[in-house]
Amino acid sequence: LRLAATRLRSGVAGKTAQHGEQTRACMSQWAQKSRLWRFGRPLLRVGRIAAASGSLYMLGYSNGMRRCLEDRDGSVKEMMSTVLSKQASGSKILSTSDSMSVSVSRLGAELLSAAQGYLKASMDSTPADDPEADRRADKLKALQRLHWQFIVIDDDVHNAFVVDLLPGYVFVHRGLVETMNEEELSFIIAHELSHYLCEHGSTRRGLHGIFSVMQILLLSTVDPTGLFSLLFELPFASALFSAAVSSPLSRQHERDADALGLTLVARACRDPSKAIRAHEQLAAIEASQSDFPDVNHPFATHPPILDRLDALRTQLPTAMEMYEQSGCTPIKYALKRAGLGSLYGDAD
Repeated sequence: LRLAATRLRSGVAGKTAQHGEQTRACMSQWAQKSRLWRFGRPLLRVGRIAAASGSLYMLGYSNGMRRCLEDRDGSVKEMMSTVLSKQASGSKILSTSDSMSVSVSRLGAELLSAAQGYLKASMDSTPADDPEADRRADKLKALQRLHWQFIVIDDDVHNAFVVDLLPGYVFVHRGLVETMNEEELSFIIAHELSHYLCEHGSTRRGLHGIFSVMQILLLSTVDPTGLFSLLFELPFASALFSAAVSSPLSRQHERDADALGLTLVARACRDPSKAIRAHEQLAAIEASQSDFPDVNHPFATHPPILDRLDALRTQLPTAMEMYEQSGCTPIKYALKRAGLGSLYGDAD
């Protein structure tokens, strides 16, 4: 009886241990599947949202390309209307035969020629195997291929701009044309043209595209419902992105455009020192319109005007040297003797 009881206890213990092992194995498999499911679901959600977003983007892109190819003039007219509505409060543009439009277009043609010379010189000084040489060659071809137009907006605003939506267009407000002489205005146009040459619009668009992808990832993983992100996280993230990335980059773009604009006016035989005067006039206008005109804040898209003036004064000697080496002074003197000095801002 004692031996039978011992065997019985051993058998029960063995079965219990075997059952426990099976239970632990099942629990382990369930835990693995649960962990896989917990981490896999967000990835699947991200994949679905990314695929849907990509499909919508490609659909819009293909429709836009088809529409532009079918009716280029209509597409340009529609984009022009959008730009004027957003950037110029719906103001009209002056006729191309207007004296202001003629003057701005002539300055623009001079600066386009200077820009082509700048790109060619940059290509000559860059090694052939450098990717930067290919980029500049592509930019030169694009510069020559585009049908450039210099548009005067009929309002009193003191501003000029280019938009990535309409490459080949430079917009100048009438208020700026009336305020500045041709030497000063040429620097403003050169500054805007420099934004195109440096591909600032493309860089900014790429950054915003990356940020949009990050928003999608946040929306699909952290907050599946989207309510919390919509109410708090995304607006906060947008402000943080603007203060930490977008605005500082925009301010650097303005500094780069000032520096290249100074080079372009020197190449176009326009007096680079007049760039200082142009910025001084803008500073005076800004001071008359604001109580704190030179305060730099995290969301500012432009550097303080006095900082830009200091940078231009530092760069001016190099630009003046280029101006003198280009033989601009004899050219201006000859034009003045021929009675054509007004073409370069000389009224006498």
